[in-house]
Amino acid sequence: MNRFNNVDEFLNFVEKQKRVTDKVDLKDMQIFAKILGNPQNGFKSIHVTGTNGKGSVVRYLSEMYLSLGLKVGSFTSPFIEKFNERIQYNLHFIEDADLLKYANLIISKYDEFYSLTNTYPSFFEFI
Repeated sequence: MNRFNNVDEFLNFVEKQKRVTDKVDLKDMQIFAKILGNPQNGFKSIHVTGTNGKGSVVRYLSEMYLSLGLKVGSFTSPFIEKFNERIQYNLHFIEDADLLKYANLIISKYDEFYSLTNTYPSFFEFI
């Protein structure tokens, strides 16, 4: 896969990825995480689920943990005005340069992922 030269290229690519797939388990995501070095194992996390209010709960928790002096990263969906809203660190949206850096890291692993799974990550697996 090619590198993204700017955020618009990345957004055009990622918006074209399948959002709904017939995947019924996390096997592919576990393979992708392993290829990326299992970054999810390097930090404690809370997974907020439900129908309504997830964004508010994430914001409340973020504010609470920040007031305790902890570092807080979050991923929420959907965004309101800009894609970068999805990924935050200490309540600041991810900068375009960092978004591009991580998008290029992930896209660099696509061929390896495909060789192991015979599929590419879905929209949500990518982001």
